[in-house]
Amino acid sequence: MPRCIKTRTGRFAISLFILVMTLVVTSACEPPGPPGSAPTATVVGHGGPVQDQPSLIDALRAAGLTVNPTGTVSQPFLAGSGTVLNVGGEDVQVYEYASSAAAQGDAAKIQPDGSVNGSIISWIAQPHFYNTGKIIVIYPGTNDQILAALEAALGKPFAVGPTSASP
Repeated sequence: MPRCIKTRTGRFAISLFILVMTLVVTSACEPPGPPGSAPTATVVGHGGPVQDQPSLIDALRAAGLTVNPTGTVSQPFLAGSGTVLNVGGEDVQVYEYASSAAAQGDAAKIQPDGSVNGSIISWIAQPHFYNTGKIIVIYPGTNDQILAALEAALGKPFAVGPTSASP
């Protein structure tokens, strides 16, 4: 009889262990969002001067802005896709490259007036273009707090488009 009790106790302990491990593993997984929604990105910053997306997010948050990745974006004149950051309620596009040279190569396609290859792109608001390190940042907007934080983090924009889109 004592042997049976040990076996049952052992089985109970193993079952309890499996249950606890299952709960630990499943609690570490993020529940999926609504169908068709983009997964939520977790971005980890590393401090120091802005050279990439995580350090930009750190700088914007340090300036008192809320920053949340909300999806991806692409522009026909830039290689690859970028990340849309909701910064203080407005969208900021961040394109990260493998190297500073690659980012500078794409930035060179954009003229100081915001045109690309002689054509003007229609934006929802005045676009501001920044390039530092491995990133190109596009902010189509005029919020003074966001512009000040971007300039503090990235320097002056290398291009600024027209103040309003033509109908």
